[in-house]
Amino acid sequence: MSSYRCFALGFVVVLALTGCASEPDNAACSPGQSQVCSCSAGKTGRQTCTSDQTFGRCDCGLTVADASIDDTPRADARTVDSRPADAADPCAQCRPDQGCQQGRCVDLPSKCPCPTGSFCDLTTNTCKSGCSDDTPCGVDQYCDLASHRCQKGCRDKSGCAAPYDCIDHKCGYDCSKNPWCPSDGNPCTNDRCVNNSCPYAPVNYAKACTDDKNVCTRDVCVAGKCEHPPAKDGTDCNDGNVCTANVCKAGVCTFVPQADGNSCDLDNNACTDDLCSAGACVPGKILEGKKYCDGLIPPGCMAKTCTASGACVSMPDYGKSCSYGKPGCGDARCNINGQCRTPSGKNCD
Repeated sequence: MSSYRCFALGFVVVLALTGCASEPDNAACSPGQSQVCSCSAGKTGRQTCTSDQTFGRCDCGLTVADASIDDTPRADARTVDSRPADAADPCAQCRPDQGCQQGRCVDLPSKCPCPTGSFCDLTTNTCKSGCSDDTPCGVDQYCDLASHRCQKGCRDKSGCAAPYDCIDHKCGYDCSKNPWCPSDGNPCTNDRCVNNSCPYAPVNYAKACTDDKNVCTRDVCVAGKCEHPPAKDGTDCNDGNVCTANVCKAGVCTFVPQADGNSCDLDNNACTDDLCSAGACVPGKILEGKKYCDGLIPPGCMAKTCTASGACVSMPDYGKSCSYGKPGCGDARCNINGQCRTPSGKNCD
């Protein structure tokens, strides 16, 4: 008795040769492939695929002697499901991605990879409608790989406004990197990062905020906004006019005129006597001869003095004591020429 090796979709079967063969099966096949075939009297045999890709005659004189798995992969072989077939329906046990050939379950060619807008169903090796990446999804959407449907949310940091990151498909600020969010420019909100977000919670206490330049209002935070409620009535609100008394009333600075005749300074000139009149500072008379109009008392015999025109100029300080501790100059005085002399004429300059 002789034997030979044959390849049957990834399996090696050793058969004992006994004799006859039936007619060939003309189904297309891969050269070298073998399969079970039917013989008379309910018997089975084997037939092998020839070089013209058709099965040869069924050899009905073969019986199965032994079977073992051939570990050597073959490029032209196709996988056969090795599970036992149902007696009534040999292919009842086939998976959805398998077909039935000659009473055996065989894997069908995969239809994957799939075009955009579809994904590969691994249970059937077929393409189905749905996303497999973010390509077909719209703006502000991402592909949920569990459902293969586009969902609303960010894909990455590029879908979020600075300085936010895309965290679990939601734009947020990573609190682990910085416990404080970027300032929103509002002094009446809290900039602390909370649960990877920047809620900018409102400040509800009297925190100072932007000054509205009105001394008769308070500048405080109320419910996250800078409010300016009125200051207490009677609060001083000096407007710089000495001819008025200024106090706050209902958030407004009121101006009460001072008594007429009170001294004021209209022109910043010490040689004029400016006075208050009906709450306004008006020009007064010229103070001719007023000494030290520059506010200084010099040591010599010349001093700034007001003229008839209201000018403050340097003039002799007539009659001023000018001895300054010099010997023999105890009674020296400044004369009309701005010189320091004693009554006897001694020069004490």
